[in-house]
Amino acid sequence: MKAFRTAIVIALLATAGQAQQTPKEYPIHGKIEAVDDAGKRVTLNADKIEGFMEAMTMAYKVESIAVLKKVKVGDEIKATVTSDMMLHNVQVVASKK
Repeated sequence: MKAFRTAIVIALLATAGQAQQTPKEYPIHGKIEAVDDAGKRVTLNADKIEGFMEAMTMAYKVESIAVLKKVKVGDEIKATVTSDMMLHNVQVVASKK
């Protein structure tokens, strides 16, 4: 029984350690397809992210509501995306006129 309790404690500690890990960061580039103020998200048609995911269009959370005020549909952006699917350091590199 003691070995079983020890195994449970080790499993719980390992799970807790994984939950506290910092998300990995990847550079991302793409075109804004939609801005969702209520959901605090943007839909981005993104290029392939080496070592993370293929090119695709999907919604990403943004780190700040201020991002939603500075981007619009059609803007080309570059940013950092974390493995928890949040955009950080969003910069507009080409704005739709």
